[in-house]
Amino acid sequence: MAEYLFCIFILQTSSPMKNKNIHVAHLSSVHQADDLRIFTKEACSLAKAGFKVSLVAQAEKDERKRDVSIYHLHRVAKRRHRIFRLWDIWRMVRQLKPKLIHLHDPELLLLAPFMKQRFSIPVIFDAHEIVAKDIRSKYWLPVWLRPVLANIYSILERVLFTWIDGLVIVADRFVADYAAFPQNRIAVVRNYPVFAETAAIKNAKNRAKLIYVGRPTPIRGVEEMIRALSMVVHYNSVLELIGPVDEVYKRELSKLIGKYNLADRVKITVTTDQEHISRALQEAQIGLVLNYPVPNHLDSLPTKAFTYMMNRLPLIASDIPIWKNVIEKVGCG
Repeated sequence: MAEYLFCIFILQTSSPMKNKNIHVAHLSSVHQADDLRIFTKEACSLAKAGFKVSLVAQAEKDERKRDVSIYHLHRVAKRRHRIFRLWDIWRMVRQLKPKLIHLHDPELLLLAPFMKQRFSIPVIFDAHEIVAKDIRSKYWLPVWLRPVLANIYSILERVLFTWIDGLVIVADRFVADYAAFPQNRIAVVRNYPVFAETAAIKNAKNRAKLIYVGRPTPIRGVEEMIRALSMVVHYNSVLELIGPVDEVYKRELSKLIGKYNLADRVKITVTTDQEHISRALQEAQIGLVLNYPVPNHLDSLPTKAFTYMMNRLPLIASDIPIWKNVIEKVGCG
């Protein structure tokens, strides 16, 4: 977290002794308020360093947690509906009057010019992924439309980036994707798990439990996990999928589970609660990370793989070179 804090210090030209006078607002139109990266790694780290921190994200209610003030947005059923949250977030920023804004979703970049002109404060964008590459892998978009939208987004992003003061990325190798952005204003906050969240002791179980932690999507191999489980008929094995999922895709998965008569062996748990995830990991025997070899997966290491390792779980993973090198070197899958 040091690099992230350094980025904040540079933008504010402030010393740590003055942190309590700096109000940082984290804004997200789609992430849950308890998102590990946003809440634990960034918001809580800033609060611990003495900053006043607000977080606007999807939650059930307003609350104060670990010295972070959470302001709730009602949950949206579909990710594409989040664009309609821009007005709600804009109104919230006007009320909070922060000294620095940290954006977590690409559509929020549309607000950057207005925030800069209206409030004259630093704006940071957190690139959780390389969006243009991600668009090319969107399963729900027509194949012919994906490169068109990816190119349009790339152009729009370059324009909107002229209005932001700092960029946070998830891996060093992503720096090349933002070569046009001032390199001294890029901070790397890696998506590694927090060691304190993992359990030290594993419990023996009668059933072989496989686990997947993360947002279930087709390009993350979730359907292959279900089909593979249907082939393992001679073992007492179960699968739990844990993470946020939209209702439409959840229904599709439920149909697939029903097709293979796996209702008693596959469980979909829609949550990002870290306590629940920690308990589920303690009960599991194998961690799954079966991402497709799409651009955003080829040059980054998945957080969940390290989470499984730290919980002493062997992995079943995709044969992606950068993953294979780590897994074979460590001998964990």
